[in-house]
Amino acid sequence: MPVSYLLRRYRTPLLLFIICLVAVISWRGSQLAYIRVAITPRSVGSRIMEVLPLNNKPLTKDVQKKVLKNGLTILTKEVHSSPVVTLQVWYKLGSRDEETGLNGIAHQLEHVMFQGTKKRPIQFGRLFNALGGEWNAFTGYDHTAYYETVESNKLFALLELEADRLRNALINAKALEIEKRVVISELQGYENSVDYRLGSAILKQKFPNHAYGLPVGGTKADVQKLNVEQVRKYYRNFYRPDNAVLVIVGDFNRKKTM
Repeated sequence: MPVSYLLRRYRTPLLLFIICLVAVISWRGSQLAYIRVAITPRSVGSRIMEVLPLNNKPLTKDVQKKVLKNGLTILTKEVHSSPVVTLQVWYKLGSRDEETGLNGIAHQLEHVMFQGTKKRPIQFGRLFNALGGEWNAFTGYDHTAYYETVESNKLFALLELEADRLRNALINAKALEIEKRVVISELQGYENSVDYRLGSAILKQKFPNHAYGLPVGGTKADVQKLNVEQVRKYYRNFYRPDNAVLVIVGDFNRKKTM
């Protein structure tokens, strides 16, 4: 599918995602700056990247922050240009937080989180699809994030689903084995990418004694040796309200939602 078509079709969800990303970029003590990417009209594939100081931050205007009694940080911004809303949940868990010998466990946990909960023992991707939403998740060196974009009237359904898996994720041997196969397949796909191999080699050379020098997803051998108790431990230790940021951006009423 042409890139230009995708940009036209998904420009609203993409804008909401960028707004969410800017809203949390300084959460973990990152330098106060954000990245602006411009696509030139002559070629969709040509991009100009510019790092701007956060005091030139039009996307963070009117962002409101609230911290609940349980420690959950909530960032909200109303954008009423389209009847859609984007929800993100960021956890302060990345590959840099992994213990020696457990490389890839943060990414593995991200995958297992889609295997359902005690209350909803069903693949969460199906639930998000039933809401007509776009959804995904990613793990980085510093964070793990989950995001969904749906029609505005589906926001409370999303909130209920995210709250459920924060408290009651179904982490068992079956769920782990299913997602191990998925992760290993992903890693094999990455290994076929020259860009991925080059980037990994550069980071390994640059950070020989730091977690940044290790692949975020680990290796096939790393993934195969992970067990249920290890994954559960990381879930209990890091998937807590006081270690998370909830971001809501789009066509919703802040007062009614909060």
